[in-house]
Amino acid sequence: MTLDEFKRAVRRHLALGQVDIAADLLLALERQAPDHPVAHHFVGKILLRQGNHLGAMSRLCRALARDSGNREILEDLLSLSRVIGDQSGIRSYEQALAALPAAPRAVVFGDSHALHCFGRVDWCERHWLGPRTMHRVGREGLDGIDPRAYYLPQRADVVMVFGEIDARAHIGRQRDERGRDQDEVIGDLVANYIDAVCAIRLLGPAGAYVVCGVVPPGEYEMNPEFPTYGSLQDRARITASLNGALQKAADAVGLLYLDLYTPFVQEDGTFDPAFTDDNVHVREDLSPYCGAMLKRLLRRHSP
Repeated sequence: MTLDEFKRAVRRHLALGQVDIAADLLLALERQAPDHPVAHHFVGKILLRQGNHLGAMSRLCRALARDSGNREILEDLLSLSRVIGDQSGIRSYEQALAALPAAPRAVVFGDSHALHCFGRVDWCERHWLGPRTMHRVGREGLDGIDPRAYYLPQRADVVMVFGEIDARAHIGRQRDERGRDQDEVIGDLVANYIDAVCAIRLLGPAGAYVVCGVVPPGEYEMNPEFPTYGSLQDRARITASLNGALQKAADAVGLLYLDLYTPFVQEDGTFDPAFTDDNVHVREDLSPYCGAMLKRLLRRHSP
């Protein structure tokens, strides 16, 4: 387990009220690293929740001494100072927070397309979840992406980038091997995915929620890292249908839809080679363009 995965696990246990489980994880960390800032920080959070202000202040200060630029620790210390009415602490932590770089405006969850499309957008914080499908996001819901497990700015916009793997390798296979109607496969996939995004919205930051369209399919030599099913034209039709269903479903529940398809598609529905290096992803040097499209979308719909 990486340190980020460890912190997400502790956050989620705390969010679910499983304080004993979180405490056991922290105790195990302290046995391995007795003065670890993460242990001090989260034990401080637990003590603050339990009303032990003195203990919480001690732990949080020890965490900050070992990780002085940590925004989350500073925000927790500011919150604690406000609870106990420590005006000097309030001023000190407000000044320390003001001196940090601006918090990201948008948080992106996704597969590798999240990195290719937004990797060079400095106001986006990216969480790459590996080769995760839209189907998996819809199936797992909050068990897969629980915003409470992440440290997210309270008013951040949340961007979801999933579906290319489904269009490339799974939808056509479901249709053919299980004898299902393609529109039914896409409809169920999108409905479950949108339900999951709406569940995330209920518990996540207060900003806008954006689902991204799927980039066009490209032709390339068989690569085991990027398996495909069906002909290029079949995948082109699937991708167009998936994006249409995704946009319609997003509109129906107040999610924003970012079109990552139209700017990069040729007349036959396939990836324009000018915009891709591997016929799967948008070229990484085009991520500022994707960021600009996202910024325009958010501005058009800002309150």
